[in-house]
Amino acid sequence: MPQNALSSPTILSINSECIDALTATKIENVWRDILKINPHAYSGKTIRMSEYRDLGGLLQIKVFTSDYRSGMVLGWLGVAMVPITSDGFLILQSPVESIAATVGNGIRVPGCTLSDTDFVSQIIKEMNDEFNVKAVSEQLTVLGFVESIPPYAKFHHTLIVRVRIKETLEELRFRWQTAKDKWEGEILPFELTKDNVVKAVFSEKDKYGPVTPIAIYLVAKEVLGNFLV
Repeated sequence: MPQNALSSPTILSINSECIDALTATKIENVWRDILKINPHAYSGKTIRMSEYRDLGGLLQIKVFTSDYRSGMVLGWLGVAMVPITSDGFLILQSPVESIAATVGNGIRVPGCTLSDTDFVSQIIKEMNDEFNVKAVSEQLTVLGFVESIPPYAKFHHTLIVRVRIKETLEELRFRWQTAKDKWEGEILPFELTKDNVVKAVFSEKDKYGPVTPIAIYLVAKEVLGNFLV
């Protein structure tokens, strides 16, 4: 897991692949089960990682074209946008019931598409659309590149990007209420203290989706230093 890789990893190549009949059947079965839980589950286009390499902090990724339905089995490549307010709150999400049933509370990891592989620009756009907050690239830091694997999570790769914003928690709440594409669900503020981080990473990790404790740890390590000592 390369840390502080760079603000915007490079996509080296985009490929397509053939899926064998056995895997195709598994995809259909898994997707059918998901639709029973969330009939409105999104099945649009996404990409997934085929391989990556870290060249002295330069993260280079090769990807396959895909969609969310296939991604439930084969995985996807997503970016976890982790805002942290000026008064020390890491912003998680308590999503609407249909989303919570499949991803849990915490940080969502939406998949990337071929049109949003400029990760910095995409996060800046999402901050504006979903929170009504204007961010710039200097506020973003890539903290890690995480691989999630079954049975702990659906298989996927996640870039964890911290977004340090100038707004306080209350200012962010106000802006969020007026956002044109408001983040689904409710803001779930997480006060970034040593005790809270230790609970989230160790004793209370099951409260969140699989990537959230890792993201909390990486942000805390950057902001609080060696908080486990």
